[in-house]
Amino acid sequence: MEEGARERLQDEVEALLAIFEGHEDVLVEVAGLDPAMHDQAAVVVTVIPNDAPQELQLASTRVELLSGYPERTRPTVDLGCPFFVDRCGEEVAEILEMSDGQECLYQVVQCVAQAVSEGKSELREEEALAREEQLRLERQLEQTLADANNKGKEGGEVVLGRRLCFSHHIIAPSKRSAVVGWALELKLGGCSKIGWPGLIAVEGEERHCQLYVQLLQRLRWKKFVVRGEEQVRGREGQTIDDMRKLPSGFCEFGQDEAHLFAKTLKDAGLEDLFRTSMK
Repeated sequence: MEEGARERLQDEVEALLAIFEGHEDVLVEVAGLDPAMHDQAAVVVTVIPNDAPQELQLASTRVELLSGYPERTRPTVDLGCPFFVDRCGEEVAEILEMSDGQECLYQVVQCVAQAVSEGKSELREEEALAREEQLRLERQLEQTLADANNKGKEGGEVVLGRRLCFSHHIIAPSKRSAVVGWALELKLGGCSKIGWPGLIAVEGEERHCQLYVQLLQRLRWKKFVVRGEEQVRGREGQTIDDMRKLPSGFCEFGQDEAHLFAKTLKDAGLEDLFRTSMK
């Protein structure tokens, strides 16, 4: 590494560490700045989210500075998780594009730190609003469900319904509770996959599937859509339980368990329904 470039990097890293010392949202660590190693190894700056809620599912961002930075090379940045890619990807790419010959560590780290701060704030606000809305909807659910059951007692054919719902994400505890709790209350079997994206599959009485989707749509979502639906009319004497393919109850899968969500539907012979999630 050229002496001039190394001095600029040393000054930049020292300033960066001073600025972010004791920062509320991120911890900054630096490795490889030892003068004895500068010709053999890159300098790596790691940005670690500090006290971030588990629901955001954050990971550390890694910034690698190769020989010649900042005069001849740009940093390489691994944002580390879908949240940072979504929030920072375009801005970081623009910072790097404009950085030829110029220091840019602060801009990159500040972008990540701001994303952490905004994510925490938005999650708190989303959770408060979601709790308020969920309580309101739960007060309505008992009467709505009673009305739906009364209609069902009037007779008519048995119709089983299925829905595959897609959301930008499912992370707020109140939404996760609503997704599972309302399904169980409406006697819908199925499963969900939390994180980015969020997926929900349910099966049960068609009128209960309709009610379930209506309730979820009234919550605050960045994006929530029904990607797939099926209706199966029962033969004479059949019950909803006779027609079910999914296991009874409701299972919640984690961010990294999309394969288990897919397997649950495929094992039940519902691969076509699962494929609608990839539209």
